[in-house]
Amino acid sequence: MSRGIERERALPKERYEIEGYFTEKQWASYLFIIRAVIHSVSKNEKILEIGLGGGYVSVLLERLGYKVTTYDVNENLNPSKVVDISDEDIPKEDVKRYGCVICAEVLEHIPFAKFSRCISNIEKICTGKVILTIPDAYVKKQMQITFGSRTLRSRIFHLYIRKNIVDIHLWELNYQKEFLYENVRKLIREKLEIIKEGDIRNNLYHHYYICDVRT
Repeated sequence: MSRGIERERALPKERYEIEGYFTEKQWASYLFIIRAVIHSVSKNEKILEIGLGGGYVSVLLERLGYKVTTYDVNENLNPSKVVDISDEDIPKEDVKRYGCVICAEVLEHIPFAKFSRCISNIEKICTGKVILTIPDAYVKKQMQITFGSRTLRSRIFHLYIRKNIVDIHLWELNYQKEFLYENVRKLIREKLEIIKEGDIRNNLYHHYYICDVRT
């Protein structure tokens, strides 16, 4: 199976309408991103979503009154701009244009050797908040007990690292030594300040970073 940018460029729009994009876990990630925007980004700020996919996040944010621009390498998805965030050059008109940049489940489709360039490009186009999510090869478990309207959750237990990652991903957090939390965190901190990091509740496969652009 093909992987990486060339595969992403060629996918038909219908690929994002399959059942896998409508699971409770997947929507837990969509809703996490939307809540993060609501809690930290003014509606006066312009938002950029890198990796349009099915467009579910951008459509919901627009319904909430946000102004959203989208980047994607796949023109079949009708993004605002066809842009590869791993390129050496980004649109000059977008430098420091966006108050918030969302890059969710995108970076694993780009060679890890270009990870730092992606973060650098994101920093160049953003003036405020950056929301990143990346799949994690760690298998995790969290216990929970519900009493009426209250739910008690245990800490998250890291059980083991998967022997194989999703076949369309080039890499995932912790799958190899190069991709360990501390190494990825260090690369992000070269350009951004990490404000909060963790696992998305109800979708522990997705690890998030809420970051600020340094002024």
